[in-house]
Amino acid sequence: MDNMVIDTSISNGLSISIPEQLRTGQFRFIRLKRGGKEPVDKWSQTENQFCYEDPVLLDWLKNGCNYGVVCVSGDVCIVDADNYSRIEQLGAVDDFADTFTVRTGSSDGEHYHYYTKCSGIGSKKIPFYDLVDDSEHLGEVYPAGASAYCVGPGCLHPSGQRYVIVNDAPIKRVSAEELDKSFFSKVKSARITHQRIDQLMQKIPPRAKLQKNLLTEQLGLKIADFAMPVGNVVKRGDEYQGSHPVHGSTTGQNFAINLKKNLWYCFRDNSGGDPLTFLAVKHGLIRCDDAGKVDIVGDLFLRIKSILYTEYGYEEKIRKLDAEYKGIEEITKQELIETNQNQGFKYEPILPDDHFLTRYADIICEMTDSYRDYQYAAGIMLLSMMIQRKAFLFPTHGKIYPNVWSFLLGASSYSKKTTSIRFARHFCNDICPYNSIGNDLSPERFAQDVSENKNCWQFIDEVSSLLSAMKKKSYMSSYREMLCAFYDDEPYKMGRSKRGRPRKDGQQPEQNEWIIKDTYINLFFATTPDSFGETTVQNDMTSGMFYRFLFFYPRYDKTIMPTTMRTREQELALKGLHDRLLKIWTYFDSNPIAMLEFKYTEEALKYLNDWETRNTDDNHKKGNKMRESAFSRMSINAQKLGMIFEIGTEKFFNYIFLKNFTMAEGEEYEIGLDTLKETLRQVDTYFMPVFEEIATKICQSESQTIQEKILKHLEDNGGKLPVRSLRQKIRVNRRSDWDEAIHMLTAEAPDGTGEVRLAYVTSETTKKKTQYAILTNGGDEE
Repeated sequence: MDNMVIDTSISNGLSISIPEQLRTGQFRFIRLKRGGKEPVDKWSQTENQFCYEDPVLLDWLKNGCNYGVVCVSGDVCIVDADNYSRIEQLGAVDDFADTFTVRTGSSDGEHYHYYTKCSGIGSKKIPFYDLVDDSEHLGEVYPAGASAYCVGPGCLHPSGQRYVIVNDAPIKRVSAEELDKSFFSKVKSARITHQRIDQLMQKIPPRAKLQKNLLTEQLGLKIADFAMPVGNVVKRGDEYQGSHPVHGSTTGQNFAINLKKNLWYCFRDNSGGDPLTFLAVKHGLIRCDDAGKVDIVGDLFLRIKSILYTEYGYEEKIRKLDAEYKGIEEITKQELIETNQNQGFKYEPILPDDHFLTRYADIICEMTDSYRDYQYAAGIMLLSMMIQRKAFLFPTHGKIYPNVWSFLLGASSYSKKTTSIRFARHFCNDICPYNSIGNDLSPERFAQDVSENKNCWQFIDEVSSLLSAMKKKSYMSSYREMLCAFYDDEPYKMGRSKRGRPRKDGQQPEQNEWIIKDTYINLFFATTPDSFGETTVQNDMTSGMFYRFLFFYPRYDKTIMPTTMRTREQELALKGLHDRLLKIWTYFDSNPIAMLEFKYTEEALKYLNDWETRNTDDNHKKGNKMRESAFSRMSINAQKLGMIFEIGTEKFFNYIFLKNFTMAEGEEYEIGLDTLKETLRQVDTYFMPVFEEIATKICQSESQTIQEKILKHLEDNGGKLPVRSLRQKIRVNRRSDWDEAIHMLTAEAPDGTGEVRLAYVTSETTKKKTQYAILTNGGDEE
C-alpha cells in the first residue's frame, strides 16, 4: 500500500494496547487466545464484550494476549479485505486510502482491515466476491450489529507476524451512496445488482493488429499483472472487460485484456498491444491512441526497459538478458524483416466480423493452431460447394460458375494442413456425403464417377502421390487434361475398351464411353513445398493445370496451441457453422431448374474493366508471359470469389431467409463495388504474388545446377544437413556428378568456392558418426 505510515509502537513488546481511534463506545472488544484468532469466551454474549478501559480486558492485554474488535453501535463498520491485490485491480479500495487501516499478519499475501463509518447499509455481515469470478471470495463488510469480529491491531497472527497499523489516520466517514458507487459497484455482493450494457457483448476484434514485443516474452510479462480493467469488470472466456485503468471510461466497458493472447485493447481509441505497450501508455511515454501504431524501439524501448528495471522488480532478469546479448547488434523490426525473406505472404481478407468466412476462421482457430490462412481456404471451399452449380455470372465470353480449386502448401506437422482439411471434410460428410470423389482413382474411374454425379468434391490432404503419378505414369496423362476441361466447363469425352475375351460373334468388345459436361467440381489439395516441387513439372505451372488453383502458402511464425478438451461452447459454435451451410445448401437445392444469376452494379463493372485492362496491358508491355497467362486465369478466379464472398455475407443470408430458403426462377443478385474491390485487392496482394513465387521456384528447380541445388537445400534447412539426406533431396543419377559438385563447393580457391565444408558429428548415445554438409562464409570462415 502506498503513502501509508506504519506504526509499530504497540507491537514491540509483549503488552498490547488499543489504538486511540477504537476507544469509543461504538466498539467492544473480546478476548482471543494468545497468538490465535479463537475466542476464549462465548463472545456473542454482551457480558463477554468489554469496553476499552475494562480492567478484565486490560489485564488480558498486559499479558500479550490477542483481542478482537466488534462493531456494536452507531455507524462504524470494518471492511475485511482478504484479497487486497485483486480488490485493488478492480479499483475498489479508493474510498479507504485515507482511513484507519490495519495490515493483518497473514503470510499468504496482503490482507487489510479498513475501519470506516457508514450508515444505511444494515446490520448484517456482507460478504463480497470477485465480479468476474463469483466463486472467488474477496472478504466481508462488518457493519455495527453484525455477528462478526476482526483481530485487533498489535495482536499476534498464527504465522508469527503482528497485525500492524499501516495508516494511523482518523476513521473516515463515507455515505452509503458513495460506498455503493466506489466499492460495491466493483465487486459482487447482495448489496447492489449489476446491469449489463451493450458494450459488454464486444470482444477484442480477432483481426486487430496488436503489437507484440520480444522483451515481453523474454521477461515473461503477463498482461493481468499490469493492465487489469477496473470498475464493473466482467469475464468472457479468456477476456476481462471493464474501464480503462489509465484514462477511464464513460461506458465503464471500454477496455479489455485477453489472458491467452497476453494482449489488451481499448475500444475507444481502437488501440492496444502487449504489456510493454501498456506500460508505455501508463507512464505517459505514448498516448493510448498511438498504441500499436508506434513501434517500441530505440529510446522509447530503453525508457520502458528502465521502468521495468527500477519500478517493477525486473532488474535481475534484465541484467541477465543484457549479459546474454552483450556485443550482439540490435536491429529494428524492419531490418529483421528485410534479413528474413522466408516468412512468406499472409492471407488477410478484410471482411465483416459477421461474414461466414470470418466466423469460420475465428471458431476453427480457437480449436487448432493450424494456420488461419488455411481456415479461410476451407471456408471458401465450403461456400463454393453449397452452391451446387446453381449460381453464375454471364459475361460475353461465357458463364462463370463459382467452383474453386484450392491448394495448401506448408511444412509437415507445423502448418497443420490436414487439420484444416479434416474440419472442412466433417461439414461435407454431414451435408453432402454422396458428392465425394475417392482419392486414389484412375482417370477412367474418376470420369465415370463424375459422369454419375456432376456436382462433386475431392479433398486430398497429401496429394504428392497423385502428382507423382501424373508426372511419371503415361496412363495418368489424361487426368490433367480432364481436370482442366472440367474447370473450364467444357465437355469431355472418355472411352476405354472393355477387357476380356473376344466375343463369340466376332465383334470387338464394347466400348465404355462417357461424355461428361455441366460438371461442378471442387478440389482441395495439400502437400509440402518439397513434395510439390519434386512432383510438378514446369509445364504445369506455365501453361497448365495449376493456373486454375488458388494457392495458400503461409510460412510466418504462429502461436503454438497446447492440447485442450473441446468445450460445449465450441460444439455449439460448430453447430452454428453447420446450420448456416445447411441453410445455404437448402436454398440452392430447393428448385431443380432455377438458378441464381449474379450481376455487377454499374460502378463495380467499370472498376473490374479498368482493373483487367490495366493489368493485361502492363503484363503484355513487360513481356512477362508467365504473369500474362496467370493473370488471365486469376481474373476468372476473382469473379468466382466475388460470388462466394457475397454468398458469405449476412445480407445474403437474410435475403434467402426472407425467401424461406427457396429459390424461384429468374432470381438475380448484385455484386457491389466494395465486394469487388476487396476481391481484386486479394488477387493483387496475395494470390498473384504467391503463384509467381511458387512458379518461379518450380521453374528454377529444373534448370538449377547440382551445386545450386545443394546450396538451396542447405539454406532452406538452417545451413546444415546430413550428407545422406542432402543426396536424397537432390537425387543425382550418377555418383560422379555428385562427387564433382561437392568437390567444387568444398575445395578452396582456385579449385573451388569454399562455400561448404564437411564434418562428422558423433552421437552421444549411439556413438554413431554422421557426416554433415555445412554452409560457410564463402571460404572466409575462420
